[in-house]
Amino acid sequence: MPPAQPRLSRTTPLFFALALAHFSLALLLSLLGVGWPAAPLAAPSTLITVHLLTLGFLSSLFLGALFQFVPVITTRPLPYRHLPLAILPLLYGGLWLMLGGFARLDRGEAPPALLPAGGGLVSLSFLLAA
Repeated sequence: MPPAQPRLSRTTPLFFALALAHFSLALLLSLLGVGWPAAPLAAPSTLITVHLLTLGFLSSLFLGALFQFVPVITTRPLPYRHLPLAILPLLYGGLWLMLGGFARLDRGEAPPALLPAGGGLVSLSFLLAA
């Protein structure tokens, strides 16, 4: 008889905890008047809150669920068990680079190289997840 498989992926709680942390941060920033509706829709401060919600919250939530339920649905373990742990620093490193770039734009500085670097890391994380 094969050994029992763990029911909860090791990385799922981490993905969900980070998703909730970024959701809370986006809500806090909104309560403090950062971003829309206090700022225009295309303002860099609005882009900060939008990216916290979309990449920090929703993407992490979806990836955590994906890594939890794909092995259950397919009845096979993930081919690369450690890949979810490699995706986390890429996703959140890219997100925070982008947030830093938006913050610099909000201060009126020239568009920094942080934005394309962050976008590249986020893209790489989704490519690895796929």
